[in-house]
Amino acid sequence: MDIITSRKGAVCIIQLSGLFEYPDEAKLVNTVQTAIESSPSTIAVDMARIDTINSSGIATLITTLKLADEAQIDFLLFGMNAKVLLLLEKVFARDFVPFLTEEEFNARYL
Repeated sequence: MDIITSRKGAVCIIQLSGLFEYPDEAKLVNTVQTAIESSPSTIAVDMARIDTINSSGIATLITTLKLADEAQIDFLLFGMNAKVLLLLEKVFARDFVPFLTEEEFNARYL
């Protein structure tokens, strides 16, 4: 999996692409920890280029959510396809982790 990080004002955007596999867990956690050190108001994970997500990927998202929560930084996911959204809705409550379309994210945060 490839990870690209960018910053738009106080929002850190973490763009994921490719297949999420077990070795990618540490890479994503390290990326989020580095993002937290830059004190953004929000960490937004762009899931538009992820075709599917497995249990390892979901567990890693839970870990990154916990890191952001401990740092009192908002955390959201955006741009998921229908299959990924369905899987994530079974794990996360929408009021706890916002799921936004790419258009909603752009309108609210950029």
